[in-house]
Amino acid sequence: MKNDSIQNRISLNASKMPDKIAIQKGNELTTYGELEKKSNTIAEFLRQNLSDDKKVFLMLDKGAELIESMVGVIKAGGIFVPLDPNFPEKRQLLMINECLGDVIITSSKYLEKVCSIAKCIVSKVKVLTMDEPEDYNKYVEHISLYKFNEIEEQPSNNEILLNKNCYIYFTSGSTGIPKAILGRHRSLLHYIDWEIREFNLDDNCKVSQLTSQSFDPFLRDIFVPLVSGGTVYIPDNDAILINPEILIKWINESSISVIHMVPSLLKVVVEYVKDKNSFPSLKYIMLAGEMLRGNDVKNFINKLGNSVQLVNLYGPTETTLAKFFYRISEDDVKRDRIPVGKPIDHTEAMILNENQMKCRIGEVGEVYIRTPFITSGYLNNKELTRQVFLKNPFGNNPADIIYKTGDLGFIHNDGKLELVGRADHQVKIRGIRIELGEIENKVLACNGIKDAVAVDKADRMNNKYICCYYTAEEEISPSSLREQLIQSLPEYMVPSQFIKIEKIPMTPNGKVDRKELIKIQAVEEENSSHVPPSNELEQRLVDIWKEVLGLTQIGITDNFFNVGGNSLLLVQLHARVDTEYPNQVDIMELYKKPTIQHLARLIGNTVNNKEIELNLKFLKVPYEYLVMKNTNNIVELAEFNIESKDYENISAVCSEERIELYTFLLAMYSYTLKETFEADELCLYSNILDETSVGILNIDFGNISDFSSLFESIHGIRAIESFSKDQLMDSNYSRKVDEVAIYFGVNERKEDNYVRSKFYDLAINLVVDKELITISFSYNDGKLNSAKMEELASRFIELIQIISQQYV
Repeated sequence: MKNDSIQNRISLNASKMPDKIAIQKGNELTTYGELEKKSNTIAEFLRQNLSDDKKVFLMLDKGAELIESMVGVIKAGGIFVPLDPNFPEKRQLLMINECLGDVIITSSKYLEKVCSIAKCIVSKVKVLTMDEPEDYNKYVEHISLYKFNEIEEQPSNNEILLNKNCYIYFTSGSTGIPKAILGRHRSLLHYIDWEIREFNLDDNCKVSQLTSQSFDPFLRDIFVPLVSGGTVYIPDNDAILINPEILIKWINESSISVIHMVPSLLKVVVEYVKDKNSFPSLKYIMLAGEMLRGNDVKNFINKLGNSVQLVNLYGPTETTLAKFFYRISEDDVKRDRIPVGKPIDHTEAMILNENQMKCRIGEVGEVYIRTPFITSGYLNNKELTRQVFLKNPFGNNPADIIYKTGDLGFIHNDGKLELVGRADHQVKIRGIRIELGEIENKVLACNGIKDAVAVDKADRMNNKYICCYYTAEEEISPSSLREQLIQSLPEYMVPSQFIKIEKIPMTPNGKVDRKELIKIQAVEEENSSHVPPSNELEQRLVDIWKEVLGLTQIGITDNFFNVGGNSLLLVQLHARVDTEYPNQVDIMELYKKPTIQHLARLIGNTVNNKEIELNLKFLKVPYEYLVMKNTNNIVELAEFNIESKDYENISAVCSEERIELYTFLLAMYSYTLKETFEADELCLYSNILDETSVGILNIDFGNISDFSSLFESIHGIRAIESFSKDQLMDSNYSRKVDEVAIYFGVNERKEDNYVRSKFYDLAINLVVDKELITISFSYNDGKLNSAKMEELASRFIELIQIISQQYV
């Protein structure tokens, strides 16, 4: 069918149901009509500024703008290249130089980074920003800057040949340069069509988007729902990916029906599942990227029964998303490894030995994939493309190509494919392909390193991690190596463990003896850098850390991430701590300051101040208002002045309602919080009743029908608990990740810094001087979304003006 393409399917959905929600990220909703309009506008810009078949880099956060840009690029006949904004700048520059694209689409928050990269590129880069930059002239010296809102929308011409390329994704390269893989329209559509048809997905499907935009499974998350007429659901921030409790809550609140994830994330989520009714709307969990074990399936079924269908998928990026699938059943709990199953339509598995002869049933050989729906191979690397995209040795058609995967496996009697390992030194960590040689090259570039070998290991939970053995002329600490590597490698490629050795063991034929190498364990010498535990609680926590990390020695000030920890191990650590000290440490607190010393203080404060802790109150806020930063930083958002005219209006309200000025302002603030956080009951801290202390105020909107009843309620309010100010100045009181402490202050002096106490996540302070009211806002930008806080402050000021004018 000539007009059958992904972009045409999406356009057809837009014409049939323009008001249907296509993309939802927190409270940001994008309809199919809006997606169509914006992607057409982007396509029009690209047709005017892009030569045919050229590359467009997308440096955008996950969300509607990124998806609109992807669709716009393929409508214009271009090739989109997603760049994760969080990747090191050096790696982004490597990717851009490898592809030599014409255009970068970004947002104003990344223009500084784009300009920095552009200085290293010979030609002047054309940059389209999806929002309005504050200082346009600041950037035009290095880039040709265009603004989305200045482009005129034109009807899109979607007639693109399906054998053309439409995207580039990178995989790790053994030379130290990432390999760029060119994906085709027809191959992408083939997989998307297959998944929709195989699992009977329609316009009711709600698909989660959990994968980074820099990896090709992102395409599954996006195009399966958009082609079927369903909805893409994107978490408002990535914090939920390291907080299983919040992730489970988000899945349920969003009524997600399909999830694509890696097995390591599944294992973590299962640990936090409460009962078999935990996912009432979820139908399928599609697993890919790592070997799935029978024990993982057993744990899942023990918790959830058969309410959700697990599906194992397999297929390298080079063959487009996935080419094999297996529906998992209860019988599979007895297996060691779960098969990857049978091929999807128009695909065949060929198991060949070293002589490229077919292996017998049950005989292990290298897996080759035969399908016409492959990618176009590696950009700028014809030699490597020829080495792995081979002519079928059992046919005469030169167009009949098989892909050499490097995976080892065998075929069962019933035709199912099972993988057993790799034929080379490529590994997968958390579902991401990594060439160990690329890591070795980067380590060798570090100061003082003589030799380096990277290997993959597995912890007690069978989660894989990278260990680097190295030789050096001088003492180089693992933290120093990590700091150097993080400048050029993404986080997932930085080794979790570094072991210094005298020399690299070699085989008789001069190759690295990896079997001997992995037998060498880290020698953990006694030294002053390891601070020993000082009490029973710290000692118990040290023991837990040793078990989780597989270490024999650890100090109470050691950073979890510098001694072999990663985000998945952190979740395991939290689960262990929570078992022994229930509900006393939130995982985000642990993430922000991952040391035993800090952890012990959190638990100790809870135990030693139990009476106070039980009486503290916090407000739950929706996850879209939260951010994940490794900081606890209180910043001043803004300062507003309410001058004489508005002051007179407010005074008129107070006179008519017979209330004080602060009662009116607290009522306005409370109502703003209620509407913003969708809360029927509020609790906040304030000195409004007694400026020498702070009390907890509880405001129940259940019996409040209008503003007069709200004024009356607050006028008669009493504190449910009171504290001295010093008691709450400490920031160590534990709370859940979605709970915040809010302060309403009256006449606080800036110099005493009380309203900026780290105990409070959001604080407002009012100072009245004659007929001038000064209102200052501060918030914890390590926990709360800055844009959302700006909206909240604006709503508060706007509400004051609206309500006060109604009484004039």
